[in-house]
Amino acid sequence: MLKHVIPVLIVFGLIAGPVSADAQTAEIEGTAVALDGATLGITPANGGKTITVRVWAIDAPDMNVWPWGPRSRGTLDLFLRNYENRVVCTPMGKDEMAVVGKCRMLAEDRDQELDIGEIMVRSGYAIENRAVGKGVYGRAETEAWRNNLGVWAKFWAK
Repeated sequence: MLKHVIPVLIVFGLIAGPVSADAQTAEIEGTAVALDGATLGITPANGGKTITVRVWAIDAPDMNVWPWGPRSRGTLDLFLRNYENRVVCTPMGKDEMAVVGKCRMLAEDRDQELDIGEIMVRSGYAIENRAVGKGVYGRAETEAWRNNLGVWAKFWAK
């Protein structure tokens, strides 16, 4: 029985290799792809295995929630492409599937770098997880709501 369960767990990603101690404390810098509106696959700049990073303090629609999930991922993908997919994440912890990190898109000028959590909430395609963020993205979320952006769009009112 166990020989049939383990392959299923591996296929569904329920058994993952351990996150190294370095990945829990050191910044993760590299090239990112959007896996969904709140999750990145980051290939480290120094090479190595791709690391899955959940963006700290935000929740985005799941990919199977049509049309919001694909739109959320597409929005994050667009932001990443505008910054040549270069990101850095500071690990804040981990969950059962990924490192959880506060992430920003890298730019030549530090003043032009963007907090990924904030821009996703401000775009309306993610919301703040208030239990974690404690209001850090509250203003951005209110702005998205007032402007009917992303998941806050009021199609019936237009």
